[in-house]
Amino acid sequence: MTEILGIPIIAFLLCLIFALFLYWVGHRMAPPGKKTKDKEASYACGEDVPAGNVQFYVHRFYYAIFFVIFEAAAFMIFTGIAGASVTPVGLLVMILYTVLLFVAVIAVPIWRAGEERNW
Repeated sequence: MTEILGIPIIAFLLCLIFALFLYWVGHRMAPPGKKTKDKEASYACGEDVPAGNVQFYVHRFYYAIFFVIFEAAAFMIFTGIAGASVTPVGLLVMILYTVLLFVAVIAVPIWRAGEERNW
């Protein structure tokens, strides 16, 4: 039995079936929602703002992306170092992955905007 559960596709399908089951149970238990004008209106700090005029700032989003990149990189590097099968090439690939992600997150918004951003 444990050999079958160790197969990645079987484990994925079991997790997917369990998640769909929980979603279905939650849908059956939840009271039905009522669509009202207030629930469907856009909300910006309590003001009535048309949907096209809502401003969204991505400044804090970049901090979150950087955190995720460095957190994933630190996890890969430190768990890789702790493992017995780490080679210098594998460590170099992990560090290169981190640098490329960091450069991509910085370069893509600058390239798309056509100008340098002042963070």
